[in-house]
This record gives sequence, structure tokens and C-alpha cells, in this order.
Amino acid sequence: MLKRVFWFLSAVSLYTFNASSAELLASFNHEPCGGSLISSSPPPAVQYILNWDYISGIFGDIGDGTSWHNSDRGYCDFNADNTPDFDTFTSYLTDGLDFTLSSSVYVVGGGTNETGISESAWGLGNPDLFGYQIDFIRLQVHSTSLSQDGYWVDYGGNITWEFYGASTPEPSSLLLVGLGAASLRKIKRYDI
Repeated sequence: MLKRVFWFLSAVSLYTFNASSAELLASFNHEPCGGSLISSSPPPAVQYILNWDYISGIFGDIGDGTSWHNSDRGYCDFNADNTPDFDTFTSYLTDGLDFTLSSSVYVVGGGTNETGISESAWGLGNPDLFGYQIDFIRLQVHSTSLSQDGYWVDYGGNITWEFYGASTPEPSSLLLVGLGAASLRKIKRYDI
């Protein structure tokens, strides 16, 4: 009977520890629009970028280098494998402080338009995603509209930034895993 109880506790604690796969933690929608002069007249493109307000002294961005053209839609995932600033960037999303986060549009060869508000105002928790680990950030592009007249580009879009991850294991969960494993090991010794 005691063996079954220890096995059950171990199984429950291991399941709890391993059940933390990436899930949608938060998201926000942004519909940027504006215009910009460009330096040449190739087919226009925009980059949707998530970055920290530079006044705060935090650097790093997500989405820089991924271009979208007129009528483009789709999604792009950003993680530690494909985004050099990912770990630094996400550490500020989970630090418990309410920094200014900007959803920006860069017109390739032209200017940038930023909409910057606090993490909590974007709906990323109160004040942010403290207590979670971000595994990846997904940019969903629902629509992109670009119209060019010489060296001027008007743009509009509808995008959603999605944040996927899991809660950081609490020390008590790790303790249960350790106790369960030690119990099974001790019981196994007595069974021999």
C-alpha cells in the first residue's frame, strides 16, 4: 500500500512538472497605419517590430529583418534559435517591471512609426508576464496594405503579437519531483 502511495505521488509530481508545454500566455492586436518617404523606389515593404522604448536604456527587438509586402499575410515565430536578442528581450517581459513596449512599423528604406505603451496597457499581465518563461513570440500578420506614389509609401496593417510559454516551475513542484524519485528509489531497494 505504501508503495502505491509513493508511486502515485511521484507520478502526479512528474506529470505536473512535465505538463508545462508552451501555451498562449498573452496577445495583443495592433493596426498600424501611416506613411513614409523612401530613399529609392523598389516595391515597398514593411517590417513589423516589437522593441523596448530606448529611453529606458533597454535594447533589443523582435521582427527586425522580416519583410512583408502588399497583401502579405501569415505568421512568423521568433525564438532563441533564430533571434539573437530573444533571451534578453524576453527577460524584460518576465521581470515584474512595467516597461514601455513599442509595436513599430519600419518602412524598408524609409522611416519608422512606433506605438509605445506600458506592458500592462498592452494586456501582458499586471505588470507583465512575471512568473512565466517565454518559449517563442509569434507575429500573426492578418493584412498588409502598401501603396506607393514615387518616393512616398502609405501603409496599413492588422497584426497580432502572441506570447507562448509556460509557468516557471515553483520550488515546491521541484521538491515533489525529488521526493517522489527518492521514495521510488528507496522502495526499490527494499523490494530486492
